[in-house]
Order: sequence, then structure tokens, then C-alpha cells
Amino acid sequence: MARTRRIKVDGDMYYHVMSRTNDRRLLFEGGAVKTELAAALRRAAAFCGVALKAYAVNGGNQYETHGLGPICMDMNINRGDTFDYLVSVDSKQVGMREFARERYGADSEKAKWDVKMGDMNNTIVKTKLGRTILVQHDVGNFRPYSRLNLISGTRGIVADYPFRAMIEDRSKRPGTPVHHFDDKVSAEIREQYKHPLWRQAGDLALKIGGHGGMDFLMMLRIAYCLQNGLPLDMNVYDLATWCSLGELTERSADRRGASMDVPDFTRGAWKSTKPWGFDSVDLAKMGFKA
Repeated sequence: MARTRRIKVDGDMYYHVMSRTNDRRLLFEGGAVKTELAAALRRAAAFCGVALKAYAVNGGNQYETHGLGPICMDMNINRGDTFDYLVSVDSKQVGMREFARERYGADSEKAKWDVKMGDMNNTIVKTKLGRTILVQHDVGNFRPYSRLNLISGTRGIVADYPFRAMIEDRSKRPGTPVHHFDDKVSAEIREQYKHPLWRQAGDLALKIGGHGGMDFLMMLRIAYCLQNGLPLDMNVYDLATWCSLGELTERSADRRGASMDVPDFTRGAWKSTKPWGFDSVDLAKMGFKA
């Protein structure tokens, strides 16, 4: 999932990450992600109440890896840097309780559940090298579409879904920005830095589909690694690091945003592990015609 987010292109590949503001109540100012998952969660809850019960039991951010994984790969987390500690806070809970009352009736068992998870969770992670990551989770409200993927450095800033960028013009005096907001320049920048997998197999991926080709490229890379004895791009230490936020954000939110240390699951190996590269495949080795 993280890999496909990282190599996504525009078009019909918008994924089901969630995004919303609460109906008739502004709980948090700022874009989050998308709306489809909110509808899917409500359909699931309408069928069996599973989603509603899960949020009744857990607080914090319980969907942590979807947005976090791509950012960790961009920042080489566990490969030269790693998480140090985090703080997390929840907003009040309104949306799921309203949904339960409206869907099942005010006197129903589900409407009486004490839903623990707030409508919006905000988490800030501090890394060993002093960088910070903002992770947001909203489970039942609606917002205009945005992935909220943003990487900010000393010489530029890039946000995607929708794409925006500002890069320092080194040919002029230090600090002079160049905006890449218009369609023409944006298209040139995206073409210049297109991921190798999209260059190699993008046309095939679009033809086969699966979230607009993302699923195919992800599985293509995994299959290529397995067939050729290569290590997978993500390992068990990445899994443990990213997923630990589920437990740690809940603990922090329960303690009024108290700081929580993130375990070093690599036992120090993050200091010497090589950074992520730009993955590719040899389609000829996999039986695809050029």
C-alpha cells in the first residue's frame, strides 16, 4: 500500500484514503484525505456494526500506515533515521455517534455505545535526526479531496494529490523561490521525476488496472523481487515501526497528549542500513514483451 502511494500518478488512481469535516460542525481546520472510505465504513457499519464497534473500543490513530508509509519511504525511516517519540491528541467524538443514532435509532444498542475514537486524531512524530512528521486520521467526516502528502526541506517544498511545489532558484540570490503551480510546469516536473516503475511498466499497469494501475505495479515489484532473490522493499522492522503508532497514539491521547517513546525495533541497525533506492524491474525476465 505504501509503495503504491509513493509511485502513484494522476488520473483515475485516486485511492480510498479518507477525508472529511463533520456534518454541520467544524472540528478541525485543514484538509485531510478523501471521502470514499467514510462511505465504505458506514456501509460496513450498516451491515454489521463492525467499524462502529472498533472505534468504540480504540482511540488514537488506528489507520496509521496508509499515510505514514509513503512519507517514511521518502524520509528513509529505519535507513539513516528512525522515530524517537510522539505526541497525539483526539478531538471530541460526534460523527459516529450521530451516524449510529440516525442509522439504528436513538434507542438501539449501537446508538448507546460509548465511541472512544475522536472524529479527528492529530499525531506529531519526532525522529532521531530532529525531523517531524504530522499524521492525521479522521474516520467519519467529509472534506474536499487531498492526500495531505507534503515534504518540506530547506530548499523547497512539495505537496501532492493535488500537486504543488516551490523550489529555490539556485541561479538567483539564495532564498529566491520558483513556484510550479501551473499545469505546464507541473507536468514537466512530474515527467522529469517520474518513478522508474511507471516509466517501465506504466502503460501495462494502466491497461490492467487495479486502482488505476497502482496495484499491478506493487505486485509486479514484489513478484520480481521474489523471483530474483532480492530483498523486499519493506521489511518486518518497517511494519513494526509504522504499526506501533496504533498503540502509542492511543496511549498518548488517553494521557492528554503525553510524549510516548517509539521503540527502536531495529536495535540500532537504522544507523547503517542503506537508504531506499528507486526500484525497477526487468520485464523481459518476467516474460513480458517490450
